[in-house]
Amino acid sequence: MSLADKLAGKKVLVTGVTGFVGEALLHRMIGELPDTTVVAIIRPKGSLKGTDRMAQMLKKDIFKPFYGEGTPYADATELTAARVEVVEGDLSDVPALPQDLDIVVHCAGDVSFDPPIHEAFTTNVLGTKSLLERILESSAATERRIHYVHISTAYTAGPPPGRDPRGAGRAQRRLAGRGRGRDGDEGAGRGDLP
Repeated sequence: MSLADKLAGKKVLVTGVTGFVGEALLHRMIGELPDTTVVAIIRPKGSLKGTDRMAQMLKKDIFKPFYGEGTPYADATELTAARVEVVEGDLSDVPALPQDLDIVVHCAGDVSFDPPIHEAFTTNVLGTKSLLERILESSAATERRIHYVHISTAYTAGPPPGRDPRGAGRAQRRLAGRGRGRDGDEGAGRGDLP
């Protein structure tokens, strides 16, 4: 059985759909899962509502093969109406979710390189917590089992230059004690590591 067969008739909520990973996922879902409905939580940005942002996104060249001549949809608007349900919202205040969800793919988050810690925490931690609470509410109301997938683009390249993530001064203390054992004697032993 193919993935398209397994997900036929299912409703999949995707967060972060306007981001790099989410947009690629939406493209694959529209192209390879013709009988799957996508629900996208999209926050307003400036004067654009979430629905407007989705309409703009689906007009990108990458989505053009899915509408127009030779497809079931005349244009991006018709494609959106048939395949994508937009829920206006943000991770800082997750709205009530549709009660007929089958799967949630969470790939939203603040991935800027140096956001203020409270902003990153609000989006990446509290936003995820709020989303999970909404999923549980939706699941309890309908007794549906909703599957949850979390995609993270967390950084793994280490701390910025000059920062010791384990605490200030630890590296200096270790360097100052190099070459001494536990008792201050010369020699390298495991005891000289903090």
